[in-house]
Amino acid sequence: MKEWEVIDKESIILQKQKLNAKKKITEAGKNKEKMEEKLSNYTESMENFVSESEKLKTDYEEIKGEQNDLQKQMKVMKKTLNDIEENDIRYRQEIKHLGSERRKLERSLEKKESNRSSKKKLIKEDKERLESLNRGLADDIQQHKNLTEQLDDMYNQLRDESAPIHKELEKLQTELIPYEKNINDAKALLDLAKNEAFLFTSKSEKEKEKVRVAKKKLENLKETISQRKMSIKKNMKKKEKLITRKGELQEELDDLIGLDTQIMEEISKLRSKSDELYDIIKKINNESKVLSRLMYLKQQGEIPGMLGKLGNLGTIEELEKYDVAITTACGNKLNNIVVDNSHTATKCIEILKNEKLGRSTFIILEKLQRFKKYVNGPIDYIPEESKRLFDLIQVTDERVKLAFYFSLRDTLVCDDIDIASRISTGESKRWRVVSLNGIMYEKSGAISGGGREKRGGMSSTIIDSTVNPEEMRKEARSYMQEATQKSKELEELRRKFTYNEREIENIENKIIAIEESIPRLEIDINSLSKQSEELENIIPNLNDNGMTEEDEQKMQELEQEVKERVPLVAKAELEAENIKDKIKSLELELTELGGSKIKNMKELIELLSENIEQNNEAITKIEISLKTAKKSVNRSSESITKITAELEDIEHQFKEKNTQLKDIHKQGEKILEEGEQLSELYKEKTALVKKSRSKYKRMQKDMNKLRSVEVDLRNKLEDSVKVYTDQTSFLSNLHGKLEALQKKKEELRFDEEQNALLPELSPKEMRKISVDVLKKEISHLKRDLTKMAPNMSAIKEFRDKLEEKIERSRELEDVTMERDSKNKEYEEFQKKRFDEFMEGFNQIRSKLSEMYKMITLDDGDADLEPNDSLDPFSEGISFRVRPPKKTWRFIHNLSGGEKTLSSLALVFALHSYKPTPIYIMDEIDAALDFKNVSIVANYIKERTKDAQFLIISLRNFMFELADRLVGIYKTQNCTKTVTIDPCAFSIPKA
Repeated sequence: MKEWEVIDKESIILQKQKLNAKKKITEAGKNKEKMEEKLSNYTESMENFVSESEKLKTDYEEIKGEQNDLQKQMKVMKKTLNDIEENDIRYRQEIKHLGSERRKLERSLEKKESNRSSKKKLIKEDKERLESLNRGLADDIQQHKNLTEQLDDMYNQLRDESAPIHKELEKLQTELIPYEKNINDAKALLDLAKNEAFLFTSKSEKEKEKVRVAKKKLENLKETISQRKMSIKKNMKKKEKLITRKGELQEELDDLIGLDTQIMEEISKLRSKSDELYDIIKKINNESKVLSRLMYLKQQGEIPGMLGKLGNLGTIEELEKYDVAITTACGNKLNNIVVDNSHTATKCIEILKNEKLGRSTFIILEKLQRFKKYVNGPIDYIPEESKRLFDLIQVTDERVKLAFYFSLRDTLVCDDIDIASRISTGESKRWRVVSLNGIMYEKSGAISGGGREKRGGMSSTIIDSTVNPEEMRKEARSYMQEATQKSKELEELRRKFTYNEREIENIENKIIAIEESIPRLEIDINSLSKQSEELENIIPNLNDNGMTEEDEQKMQELEQEVKERVPLVAKAELEAENIKDKIKSLELELTELGGSKIKNMKELIELLSENIEQNNEAITKIEISLKTAKKSVNRSSESITKITAELEDIEHQFKEKNTQLKDIHKQGEKILEEGEQLSELYKEKTALVKKSRSKYKRMQKDMNKLRSVEVDLRNKLEDSVKVYTDQTSFLSNLHGKLEALQKKKEELRFDEEQNALLPELSPKEMRKISVDVLKKEISHLKRDLTKMAPNMSAIKEFRDKLEEKIERSRELEDVTMERDSKNKEYEEFQKKRFDEFMEGFNQIRSKLSEMYKMITLDDGDADLEPNDSLDPFSEGISFRVRPPKKTWRFIHNLSGGEKTLSSLALVFALHSYKPTPIYIMDEIDAALDFKNVSIVANYIKERTKDAQFLIISLRNFMFELADRLVGIYKTQNCTKTVTIDPCAFSIPKA
């Protein structure tokens, strides 16, 4: 009978399923034992790694502490060296001033000694001249006396004739003697008074010149001090202006940073909105054929009661936080299609059947009206530290709440599994609870979870049937255009930011130069002030008039005496002039009496008288000159003694300052030696810190690998346990179904002698049978049974069909074997591709986390996760990032800088898996702040050991570390390049 044939074929299918289930149970049991053994080994290894890791961490922190202590000592030593350097500058300035004073005194001493030598030489020459003049004077006096006697003899010979004249002449000469004596005495006293007055005047002029020079020097010193002080004031004002300007620029910089952050946030929001819209459009385009077709028909008005996929009809405000919880709690129901009534559901199913689109599950709101009281009314009691998932869901269509309540009921969500475990087994009431990481506690006490977290079931934006992709695309474009405009504003802002940074740097350099110049000016002022004080102390001791009170009194007396003697000399000369005229006339008479001989004798005597008078004047002048020279020599000797004493004092100060300078040099050398030792120790500690950190990181890397392997093993173990449990349950169900078929066959038996036992096939026979073929045959048989009517030629037709079936079965078997062979080959290639991909993927994944932690200074994390862990090639890879001090986010929800850091981490991770010899990067640091630019630049610098990097950058933190700088410029409409080696340039210290 055809009914028996259907039952037999169904039993064969169940037997084959039973055989496969037993095989899977055996394999799952073996895998379970194997995984448990491996997991035990890995757990022991992990414990060893953890203890060793803790020890390494302790060692690292100890070495790091020693390194920090050394760094503090080096800072103290650097400050001491700066103090020594300031003292060195001060001592050198003082030594320079002492040297200048010593040179001045040496020049003055040399001048005084030269003056004293010249005066001594002049005294010697004057003495020789005086002796010569005295000798000449004595000769002239003797000759004058002889000639006078001869003239007297000649006059005696003419005595008779010239007796009256001689008598008169003698009388007149006798009268003239007192007058000449008075004249000579008056002239001698007058000349002496004049010479003494001249000496006092000369001394006064010299003293006045000294005072004038000292006052001029003091005035110059005060002017120089004033200029220095003015320079300090100007520098201080300039410094204040620079500080004010720096503050203004810094405030502007802070504002720019705020604006930068604000614009970046705006750009991020705009791009997020645009990405979100594009994601919605993409999600609409990528929806299953079933949903896409039904949504299209709804928009056409054919099925108005179809609302959409449940996961698209609601959202949660903090979806990223509750994504795993809602996806786990709802399960596959989020993929179910929500309709208003049964008629709409039936119509949808007919469309799917007719168009052969596949299967789908529908949630009929009409059937869920019994839940209305739970949806509209609040729940009586919710345990602390938990929330009802249903209350978190936001919808635009209130009808959809029934579908969500049907999927969730009163499921609670908790932060961690401890709270969830406690609430689920409450004393008064049991709850269905899910933790944020996807651990599910059922009311029955069953716990599910572990493995890879389920997420992405619910959309971040509500997508209903009214959504128009074209309008959303336009809106997304407008957001992108606005983001582009903001990016231009941001670029202009950053150019201004860079300009302000450079200005601040220039101002800081100027401030440093001013701060360095002020101490030098203060040292100059101190030195000049000392000189000024010395001059101020000296000047009062100098007499402006060049004379003491006694000298002034003496000078006045001499001037008075000169005034009194000048008229006396004039009077004496006037009185003597008459007598002289008479004598001359008498002598002329005598000469005429004596003739030419007496005349000549008389002229000779007069000539000798003139010579004697000139010699007397010369002797008087020489004597005055000698007296003046001796006083000058005495004064020079006193000055030389004083200057010598000052020189000795300066020499003593000079030696003292040199000794102090040598002492601070020795102190500096000692500190430098200690600094070198500290520097060596610091380098050693730095190397140890680096080595310890590297070792600790390697340990952490190994631990992460072990953890990853451990997680995989646990997942595999859970999968094996799940397979074992599912297949055991499935096997039990199969036994029940076979018993039901046996009972049904026995009920259809119309003859007791008929064999109603189900056919039993061997495993070998089972392997040859195709379940799909059997299902088709069963379908045909059932259709035939429904249409069957009496037909006398049915047996012949049956035999013909049987033969045809046997022939077709052979062909099917051959094709099936060939298909199985190809399937096996395909599965091997698929497995090989999957294994190789997952091996590289895990390496890149681990390296990505390490790179991102390195870039963010261990304050962030990044992860790659296949959307479908069983088939990563179908659904793609999700790139999730946890920026510093933030939660996990998808990369399209990050800011520009965060996206850049994440992308760089991914690039470095990819190239660590398959390195290349050369990298070209175009403005990768454009969206980064200074700290992150510095971190990336230093990492790239480290990577240059194994590869070459060509980087286009406008950030100084990046190109300052370059080995070569290539500049591009344009002259005469021609682009040119210039390459420089930054190491060839040295920046002089200010």
